[in-house]
Amino acid sequence: SIFFFITLSNWLGLLPGVGEAITLNGHPAFRPFTADLNGTLAVACVSMFYIQRFAIKESGLLPHLKHYFNGSFKNPMTWFLGAFEILGEFTRIFSLALRLFLNVAIGEIIIAVFAFLGAAAAPLTSLPFVILEMLVGALQAYIFVMLSVMYLAVAVKHHEQHEAEDHAPAAVAAAGA
Repeated sequence: SIFFFITLSNWLGLLPGVGEAITLNGHPAFRPFTADLNGTLAVACVSMFYIQRFAIKESGLLPHLKHYFNGSFKNPMTWFLGAFEILGEFTRIFSLALRLFLNVAIGEIIIAVFAFLGAAAAPLTSLPFVILEMLVGALQAYIFVMLSVMYLAVAVKHHEQHEAEDHAPAAVAAAGA
């Protein structure tokens, strides 16, 4: 559903009158959700919230937190690296949001430039770029969803690896006995 929502939002920006064409008090009257950084940041936050929620549901709160802080808690490096792991989760939010926003915004700018340069023949000069932006809009939605799925897979798989490592010494000891 996120894929279809983002794709539709990207394509809405290609409709005539959407974006900078019609303004009220200097602000666009109609603007697609993904053409605003607040919109893409909201979608990225919701995506990462559910990734964390599913990872906690799969492994539990303490094991999920433990995967950020691998090693002995007596070691200060464990705390240092854990802080970087948590910082990495926040950078994923901004990475998803900025990637989506900038691709949509740059596409709008390119179409506007070629429409301006074409003047009277604006529909003809900007048509190839509108078609290209339709493909880019769907591709960006796909990339957003695939990155979210990969982040979820890493969060859930990480728990399974630790669980297998924790049970491996017990299985070896039981086999030897």
